[in-house]
Amino acid sequence: MVQLIERKVKQKEKLVRRYKMSELVEVLLGEKTLVKINNDLKEINSINKLYKDILLNEACDNCEFKNNHTKKILPIINSSADVMIITENASQSEINAEQLLSDPKGKTLLGFLGKLDTDIKDIYITPITKCYSKEIQFNTALRCASKYILNEVAFIKPKLIVTIGELPMKIIKSIYFDIPNHQDLKLATERKEIHKLTKDISTIEGLDMPINFVHTISPKNILNANGEMQSKLKKVLWHDLKIIDKFKAALDKEKSA
Repeated sequence: MVQLIERKVKQKEKLVRRYKMSELVEVLLGEKTLVKINNDLKEINSINKLYKDILLNEACDNCEFKNNHTKKILPIINSSADVMIITENASQSEINAEQLLSDPKGKTLLGFLGKLDTDIKDIYITPITKCYSKEIQFNTALRCASKYILNEVAFIKPKLIVTIGELPMKIIKSIYFDIPNHQDLKLATERKEIHKLTKDISTIEGLDMPINFVHTISPKNILNANGEMQSKLKKVLWHDLKIIDKFKAALDKEKSA
């Protein structure tokens, strides 16, 4: 059995040299659900290890942090999801646990997602950066994240992308929208509604269809607040996440028509 796994790993390693990044994603992620959610996030497929050991390393080759990190965080993978959620930078706690959404803000987000009509297992969830950096700046995050995000989107082909927090919102705006001074955008003015792609699809690597976008606050805003403000922020996050249900219901109706 060990020899068989080693042989498969070597075969996958050869693919790195044969395929472009977006094609490699599709080769490695041939199965629908690689993790299950039952209070904990648990790996249930050896392809998850290949994803981390081969695909993630390939994506990180040109990253300026590549020599400073030994651990990276995996997305919660559903390769046929209509909805993709992009969270903030992986936290030190998540990296240590090697488990996305295992820290307090992640568990808070899971609590909200668990109340949606949309099954959380039908959502692809990924952090904007796959390793931990205490104070990552916008331009650094953009350089490190944009290529990988482009490849994830090219493979998953989501109909709706939801960003959590200000940094993911700004990075997505810089990639998919013709907006000057996107670094100056404020989340308060960008949330609450669905945004349509504004860039020409043909100019975006790996994209062959329009995408819709929703931007919302980070759960850490809720955790850092108290009393009335905390209640208000919970309503804000819930209002924005409910857009997922409305969008998914309309999409399912369209598919069944």
